[in-house]
Amino acid sequence: MLHATSTFDVVAGVVRGWDVFKDNNDMVSFHGGFVWNSPDKRYNWTTAWITGPEQPDNDHDYRTLVTSYLTAKFGSGSEWVLSAGGHFGYEAMAAVDAETGRRKDTKWYGSTVNLFYTVDPRLRLGGRFEWFRDEDGTRTAQLGRPGFDANFFEVTVGVTYTPWRSVIIRPELRVDWSPDARPYNDQTKKVQVVPAVDMIVRF
Repeated sequence: MLHATSTFDVVAGVVRGWDVFKDNNDMVSFHGGFVWNSPDKRYNWTTAWITGPEQPDNDHDYRTLVTSYLTAKFGSGSEWVLSAGGHFGYEAMAAVDAETGRRKDTKWYGSTVNLFYTVDPRLRLGGRFEWFRDEDGTRTAQLGRPGFDANFFEVTVGVTYTPWRSVIIRPELRVDWSPDARPYNDQTKKVQVVPAVDMIVRF
C-alpha cells in the first residue's frame, strides 16, 4: 500500500488466483485499488479490481472484476451511514453461445445500497438492497448445474444489538427473488426468504 497523500492510498499486488488454494493454471492475477477519505472522515470512496486468467490450464483468457463504493456519514453524530456502489465483471471465452456452440466472452454486473442508523451505542438498524445481473449464467452455475441468464434482487433488514461490550447479537431477515428464473428451493421457486441470527463474543 502506498500512502500517496494524507487522504489518498493506492494498493497493488499479485495473487496466485481467484478464490483458489492452489492455482489452476501457470499465470498469476493482478489486483489493486485506491482509497480516498475526506479530511473530516465523513466520506470514503474505495475502488478495487482484480484481473488475470482463471480458467483451468488457460493462461490467456482473462477474468476482470472492478468494484467501486462510496460511503457517507450524516447527522450531527454521524448516526446515519449510507454506502452505495456496484461492480462489473468480464471474462474472455467463458460462456457458450447457445446457437453456434462456440465459446464467447461474458459479463456480469450489479449494484448495492446499504443504509444504517445508530439509535444509541447499543442498537443499530440496517437495510440493504441489491441487484445482480448474470448475462450468461456463468456466475450462478454451481455443482454441475447450469446457471441462470437472469436478474436477481435481494432486500435485507437487520439489527445489531450490543447488550455488553463483548457481546454482539445480529438478527436479520433476507428476501431474494428473480423475475426471470426459478433459482431457489432446488430450482422450483422464484422467491426465497431467509431469517438468520448470529452472536459474536469477543474476548
